[in-house]
Amino acid sequence: MFTVKAIQLFKRFFPSSTFKKLIFWNSFGVLVILLILNLFFYINIRDNLLRSLDARLTHEIDRVKKVISYVDGKVVVENYVELNEEDFKEITIHPFFLHIYNFDGRILLTSDNVRYFKNFPIDRENIYEENYLGRYNIDSLIIVYKISPLIDKSTGKPGAIIQLSTFAMQEKKFVMNIVLFNLLILPFIILSIFLSNFYITRRFISPIINVIDTAHRISLNELNNNLIITDNSDENVQKLVDAFNQFISRIKDYINHISQFSDNVAHQLLTPLTCLKSEIDFLLKKPRSGSEIISSLQFLSQQTDKLIRIVKVLLVIAKTEKLQESVNTIINFSNILKEEISLNNHNHLIEYEIEDAIFLKGDETHLRLVIQNLIDNALKFSSFEKKVKVKLLNKDDKVIFVVEDNGIGIDNVEKEKIFERFYRTKKCENLGIEGSGLGLCLVKSIVNSMKGEISIKDNQPTGTIFILRFPGIKID
Repeated sequence: MFTVKAIQLFKRFFPSSTFKKLIFWNSFGVLVILLILNLFFYINIRDNLLRSLDARLTHEIDRVKKVISYVDGKVVVENYVELNEEDFKEITIHPFFLHIYNFDGRILLTSDNVRYFKNFPIDRENIYEENYLGRYNIDSLIIVYKISPLIDKSTGKPGAIIQLSTFAMQEKKFVMNIVLFNLLILPFIILSIFLSNFYITRRFISPIINVIDTAHRISLNELNNNLIITDNSDENVQKLVDAFNQFISRIKDYINHISQFSDNVAHQLLTPLTCLKSEIDFLLKKPRSGSEIISSLQFLSQQTDKLIRIVKVLLVIAKTEKLQESVNTIINFSNILKEEISLNNHNHLIEYEIEDAIFLKGDETHLRLVIQNLIDNALKFSSFEKKVKVKLLNKDDKVIFVVEDNGIGIDNVEKEKIFERFYRTKKCENLGIEGSGLGLCLVKSIVNSMKGEISIKDNQPTGTIFILRFPGIKID
């Protein structure tokens, strides 16, 4: 009885041989690709490590040849400074094991640290291959070595062989990491691949079978293989195909947007992070005076504040973009605007007309961010000779908020782009004006969440006018 139920359950989840084959081959193909990527990754890293070791060994052999010579069958050490280095005497992180032997295999000279190994092999087979790079294992350690001829000064011909060896610990560690990663992750990957393939195949196999059946019927009716779906089921399949294609198109656009956003975030965060790293390295390089430490800490604090500001703005943008409805809190726009101008000591730089008792529905903190960003931008781009103009009024049941500057202006082609995250105009970049490119994006996100609109006009003779329109409310 149990066996019969198990078979029925199996057939329910795996309705056809095609279904089973799709799951099997899709899962198998993905696993093969993963294995190939692992193999490619391993080979590429291993080759890079070997090239790095080869360069180190070549460099060190050249240094050894400068202090060691070979004359009439004898090795002459002209300077022991090189051989007395820690890497030649002890087992360090990156030691060098030196062997000098003649073509008969007789050892003429070794470095002091060779004594830690009972049987340290030397290569007698490849002595005639100049600059040969080889490897062997000693006590589970991977050793990479290079051999190079030592010229006999009396004859001008190779008289002995220099074999210089070192550990390949990075390669062993890398291999172990790959093995450990696969042992830990591969079972979950296999299960995920199987489940995802099972779901996707089962989700789409039924409508595909219906389409195939319809195609067979059309073929039997000799309609020149034209597939015409007439019943509701086939119509839904066609809608599903169309919807899926549209969905994929939206996903591609979204991925491109995410990719561009990620690049911009990385670019904006990289600069302060690089400054932080450089300043920390400066402090750690050597002991610093108290004044230097204070100066560095102040700089680190400034860069940290910059990072915090960027992250806070991104969080506010994300929050406002997720809002489905505006906040229902009633706020006094007139008073908030006057407070912002007064608190930030902008009275001497701003000419303003603010009608009293203008109210909005929204978040007070977010509205203050809008005011601060627009006014700060206007002041930043304007000359000191002319004041920035700010207006707030009610007109036709709309609240109109206007900020005018006399700065560098915005080209027409950039007037829509400036509301994108991290976008900065070419004029700003060329003039070296600082900024993150997030302010106007934040402004538009907040305005949209408050069911408002924002537009841009050119000021005359120079500058820009930002016009914000919000739904007005009346307080009796």
